[in-house]
Amino acid sequence: MKLFKTQRINRFLLKEIGKPKFGMLFFHVLIFSFSYIFAFLLRFDGVIPTPYLLNIPKTIFLVIFIRFVFFSYYDMFNILWGYISYRDLVKTLKAVTYSSVVIVLAMVAIGVRPPSRSVVLLDWFVLIFMVGGIRMLARYMRERLGAPKTKNTGRKKVLIVGKLENTEFLIKDIEYNSSSPYVLAAIIEEDDLKKGYSFSGIPILGGLCDMDNILSKNQIDEVLIHLPDADKTVLNQIALTCDKHKKNYKFLPKVSDGFSPPKKLEVISERQELKVEALIDRKQIRFETEGIRRFIEDKVVFVTGAGGSIGSKLCEYIARFNPKLLILHERFENNLYNIELKLSEEFPDLRIKPLLGTINDFYGLKKFLTKVPTDIIFHVGAYKHVPLLEKNPVEGVYNNILGTRSVALAAEQTGVKKFVSISTDNAVSPSCVMGLTKRIVEMYIQALNTTSHTKFITVRFGNVLNSVGSVVPRFIKQITKGGPITITHPDMDRYFMTIPEAVYLILKSAIMG
Repeated sequence: MKLFKTQRINRFLLKEIGKPKFGMLFFHVLIFSFSYIFAFLLRFDGVIPTPYLLNIPKTIFLVIFIRFVFFSYYDMFNILWGYISYRDLVKTLKAVTYSSVVIVLAMVAIGVRPPSRSVVLLDWFVLIFMVGGIRMLARYMRERLGAPKTKNTGRKKVLIVGKLENTEFLIKDIEYNSSSPYVLAAIIEEDDLKKGYSFSGIPILGGLCDMDNILSKNQIDEVLIHLPDADKTVLNQIALTCDKHKKNYKFLPKVSDGFSPPKKLEVISERQELKVEALIDRKQIRFETEGIRRFIEDKVVFVTGAGGSIGSKLCEYIARFNPKLLILHERFENNLYNIELKLSEEFPDLRIKPLLGTINDFYGLKKFLTKVPTDIIFHVGAYKHVPLLEKNPVEGVYNNILGTRSVALAAEQTGVKKFVSISTDNAVSPSCVMGLTKRIVEMYIQALNTTSHTKFITVRFGNVLNSVGSVVPRFIKQITKGGPITITHPDMDRYFMTIPEAVYLILKSAIMG
């Protein structure tokens, strides 16, 4: 093991001495000296034999120097005493232990009689006790004696829910933050193994299974929940329990999601920014990519609606699998510009062809596909807003039905190998204009597939979270405002998937079809 780092030692020798830290360095000289001499006094009951007494002046400077080297290597002089941590105590143990071993070896090397093993052990113990003990005392004085004395009047009694290793910083923040709106009442651990114990003086009343009973028997104003890795069913049950007892509650995000320990609790919002993935009460589907790579690689791929929410994500996934050429078809120039720019930056070696136009331009599409032979077309472009198409049915028919017909016929007449059309669960027994247009498209695609050399495929899925036309963004806004949520019917079932899942379904269906 490499014990010395020349850079750290040079930094210490050249830069530290002479600065305001000199007082701390001098203090450590006294500690090193006292510990060494006190070890002899302890060993010999206060009367040091003459041979050892004469040997102390010959060895004490060597002891101080070696201690300095190791304490410098482990940055012991730079530790703020009032903030000493477990890691700092480990560093203290290493610095004292290694330096004690080197001191004995150095004395033997230079021909000086080393102290007895008992003196070495006593010196080791006393030094650790003094260096670590003084620092721990400084931290205790900072935390306990220096903590702000605040009254609990008007502060909410809060219950902390989560693993202690995850919530320790939260507990400390509440405990020592004078401006905190909370006062700690109790802790609930993830399981009940720590039930009956306490942490920082706060009782651990039980596990999640005891939450109902705890809330009914204790005066709690608010519940702070920090279970970033918990299953959504567990979080839902916690929320239902809090609602049952009419307690306010907050789910705290992961540190990596933007909440860091140094921040004040005031930054925690009662309504955190919602992630649409949190609305799915299941784990997202894992993707198998090798089959998709073989399907896409070295192919010319054409995507309509390439600038939309699903179309753009589909293009991003396709770009990962090294197509020969990716054609981006979009009627809105800003959307087309944005997706082309993004793909060009992320995939600089990818051949991209932006194509501005409408899916109703049959002759334009046919001319282009004749000039650029295409292997696969993903037809994503369509109107999807149910209420708008109810008010504009003619446009729905023109775009969704006739537009799809134009793209499909152009694909068939130019020899495109596969044509994948995106449909919706609204096409099942349609009760709205949007669903009706999609159902007609499905029937048309199925009819073409029976007579054409082009393989026509329809992919149907439910509500795609955060996509254009999805109801979810409206739900999120309503939840953020505190509700209520607008629903079509209390007995209505909605089936959700994320945009990546929808893209994977499209690609997988194209392979299987």
